[in-house]
Parts: sequence; C-alpha cells; structure tokens
Amino acid sequence: MSRAERTLLRAIPPQKRIAIRAESQELRVYVMHLDVLGFTHKLEQFRAIINDMEARPPAPLTVIAGDLNTFGPPRLQMWRRIRSAAHEAGLVELTHGLRRTHWTAQKLDAIYARGPIAPRHRAWTLNVRASDHLPVFAEF
Repeated sequence: MSRAERTLLRAIPPQKRIAIRAESQELRVYVMHLDVLGFTHKLEQFRAIINDMEARPPAPLTVIAGDLNTFGPPRLQMWRRIRSAAHEAGLVELTHGLRRTHWTAQKLDAIYARGPIAPRHRAWTLNVRASDHLPVFAEF
C-alpha cells in the first residue's frame, strides 16, 4: 500500500464493511461492500473473498456481487486490477457492459460468476432512486 493511501486510511475513522457468504451444495453467493477509500485496500478486500472461495470445495455455481466503491474516472486502473483478479480466479464479470450503477453516473457495483455461464448473458439497471445506487440485475 502506498504511503498516501495508508495516510488517507488512518485519517478517517474505521469503516464497517461487509462480506457475506451463503451457500448450499449447488450455489455459493458472496455479497460484498468494499471500502470507500483506498485503491489497494479495495483490491485486498476483493482478493480476500477470492481466497475464501478458493479455500472451499468447489461449488457448481459461485456468484460474487456488491458495491466495489470504485469512484473515479471511468478508465480508472482500479477496475482493471479488480477485473484481472476476477479473471485469474475464473470469474466472469456479468456486468462488464454496464456504464453506470450510481446516481453520479459512475459504475460502482458489479456481479461476477463462476460455473456454467453461457457465452451470452445480460445485465441491466433500473432507474429507481430508492438508494444512491441503482438496482443491478444479471441474467445468465
């Protein structure tokens, strides 16, 4: 982690974040909410979920979804680093084509899956202001 990122993370109060795992014999689902600040820290949090997934017996279908909090310019390197980590773990980003999942017109949320994923799948959001995030859906 860079010195600037460590300083930034120390300057703000600790944040409570979640990573929930629910599973059965046929399906494993992770729901995540990564930190708002700290690019390297977000990647470490995402990799912690991947490491947990890899440490368990394989499930026929695994879904990882949630708020990655990747604020910044659309071409930000952070998305590429998370996508690379997901790809290395055999995950498909079902929401790759989405351009915005937040009222600020940024893409902060994603859905990844590993298992029998058809080459053609789709994802969409609804323009509903029940939260600062738009609801995200994927069909695969």
